[in-house]
Amino acid sequence: MFRFLFRLTFTLVAVFAGFNAAARAFGRLQPPNPALAGFTEGCEGKPPPCWYGIVPGKTSVEAAQRLLERAQVRIKEFRVNLTGAIRGEAARFCAFELGNDGQVITLIQVRYCPEHEVSLGQFMLAWGTPLGTRYSVEPIRPAQVIFRGTTVSVSGLRSPYERVQRLVLFQAEAGMPIVNHWFGFAPPWRYCQLEPNVPPCSSPFLP
Repeated sequence: MFRFLFRLTFTLVAVFAGFNAAARAFGRLQPPNPALAGFTEGCEGKPPPCWYGIVPGKTSVEAAQRLLERAQVRIKEFRVNLTGAIRGEAARFCAFELGNDGQVITLIQVRYCPEHEVSLGQFMLAWGTPLGTRYSVEPIRPAQVIFRGTTVSVSGLRSPYERVQRLVLFQAEAGMPIVNHWFGFAPPWRYCQLEPNVPPCSSPFLP
């Protein structure tokens, strides 16, 4: 029995590794997406996560404002305090919000609309293999894919074509709780086969 489970796990991991390679190949075949320009423009030589040159935990509020103006990103609301937020929009995405503590940017949230057609495969091409996931099996809640300093909310984990709905960039040193390790593109029940003791696997929504 143990030998069978070992072979099954090894086979599944190999298959999922193939899916990861397919995601990277998929991303390379796509033309550059303008919605992802913020992760390269102004971020040369800066550690991830970075968006238009803004690095959470390092970039001051004043510097962030200058960087957004340089990138022609429209600021709709500018509040600086302990619970402040800088909000705005651009044609390349639906909306953004920069959390701050009055001095430094602490959090970046970017929301994409369906027409932007941003896919998980495109992010994996840029950032490599995810560190893990927070996979909700409830149909109304998106899955979260975790990279270094970034969580990506997607409609599911079944393929590299899954649409990205929202990004949250935080201080890379802060870390993010990982419910599941990354096993590639698969439905919830497959993740539960590999890690049966994680909390989502006891959900009544599990197919």
